[in-house]
Amino acid sequence: MLALSFLVLFASPDSIAFEPTNQLGLGTSKYKDLYVAVASVGKVMHLDTETGIYLGDFISSKNIGAGSITDVSVCSCGGAIAMLDEAEKTVRLYDYDRNKLWNYDLKGPELFYDKQSVNAIALCQDSDYEHVIATAPGKIFHISPPGQSSKVFPKEILSTLGNPAGAYMDFIKQVFICDPDNSRIIKTTEYGNLTGSFGQGVLSSPVDVSTTEDNDRRIWVADSGTKKVHVFSENFAHLFDCGDGIVKNPSSVICDYLDSGCYVGEVTDGKVNIHKFDKNGVYLFSIKDLMSLPAQKLSYTKTGSYVLYNRSGENIKLSTPAKNTSGIFMVELRAVCESLGFEVLWAPKTRTVTIRKPGSSIKLNIDNATVELPDKRILLDPKPTILKSRIIVPSTFFDMALDISSSSTQDTIFFISPKLIPGQTPPKPDIGKDLFEAKCNRCHQAPSPDTKERDIWPEIVKRMASKDPSWITSVDSDRISHYLWGQGKPGKKP
Repeated sequence: MLALSFLVLFASPDSIAFEPTNQLGLGTSKYKDLYVAVASVGKVMHLDTETGIYLGDFISSKNIGAGSITDVSVCSCGGAIAMLDEAEKTVRLYDYDRNKLWNYDLKGPELFYDKQSVNAIALCQDSDYEHVIATAPGKIFHISPPGQSSKVFPKEILSTLGNPAGAYMDFIKQVFICDPDNSRIIKTTEYGNLTGSFGQGVLSSPVDVSTTEDNDRRIWVADSGTKKVHVFSENFAHLFDCGDGIVKNPSSVICDYLDSGCYVGEVTDGKVNIHKFDKNGVYLFSIKDLMSLPAQKLSYTKTGSYVLYNRSGENIKLSTPAKNTSGIFMVELRAVCESLGFEVLWAPKTRTVTIRKPGSSIKLNIDNATVELPDKRILLDPKPTILKSRIIVPSTFFDMALDISSSSTQDTIFFISPKLIPGQTPPKPDIGKDLFEAKCNRCHQAPSPDTKERDIWPEIVKRMASKDPSWITSVDSDRISHYLWGQGKPGKKP
């Protein structure tokens, strides 16, 4: 997943200061995660794909003792994240919980590579994520875990290749590699046997490539020469272009596992921008100046559920499920506030709640339903109540009194703190819900999502789908499993 090149700066006559080849790398997972590797600060940022909210940093080079982080590739299915440490010519593999899986030194005895740069990496999308492709000037590497054989691609491939750029390895281990010197994409097997090339006459300087994992199998190419994203069929036919007038400097591209749309990353005027397009190239939104975003938290709960799901931390067990009353949700105040980082203090004598966060403090009186803000007083309607020793408030309280965006669907309410900013979107109903209602609920009712662990649902849905594979595809099964489980990437189960 290549980006633009920096100039090589000389620190002294005898040494060369490290300057990354890549500025930006992108990766997505099936749990609505978008990971953005920003080389200038040596870290991987973590965003929610559906809303564009910034959930905080996933990891930094300082955290893992790396010299740099210049690219990232995510195994959408298997739960692993590969990061390229170009400074030390090392590939570092971690799981979603930041546990180290393995490192691979490209300067080791098998590959012995010690040139100026390593351009990009691509982690296999299969659940067997122990395959990584790395590109470098004059080389393409197939990297396997320590103890297994790694190798350089055959000379026949390399002899016809310029300086390879971004790469992608799909779930059946097909490899796509950008060849900007020859204005094309080449396709190989996992170990480098050439199976095709395409893009000549359309592409100018392709720098990154990704494919969808749905039945369409579209191939998306970021081209720094044309300043567009070009989309091809799995048979290499040119389908359409997108990004014209929106993307100025496309340098990284990744497809969304769940909706088959695409994210395009660029660094323009020193700012990191991410643009989202749907599967047909229709522009959806942009996340501008990513580095200036505040870290945000997302929590949500469903009607009747005893769990408040926290997108970026531990889930919280509720004493009282959210209830929809005349179109307004009534929810537990303490659970929501604490999940979003607020401190909640209860004064029983005055029946007053104080809610604090650095730089702000408000008070809510339960009996008269008034909220004391620094500059005004507001009255809540419906009025707050106490149920099972828990204070229950209308969801409108959070928008009115705190720096929290709340939104709701028919059966789910979402909370985001700090509030959404331009370019970010309110969450939508789970993408698997419509599929379940269209294809499954003729025979099955949706069970409570709190009754089974995440890993149980895919096997159940797969077993049901096997009765008629034409009716429910493998991608449908993943989305339905995601809906039935009731949440995205989990915190700890309460």
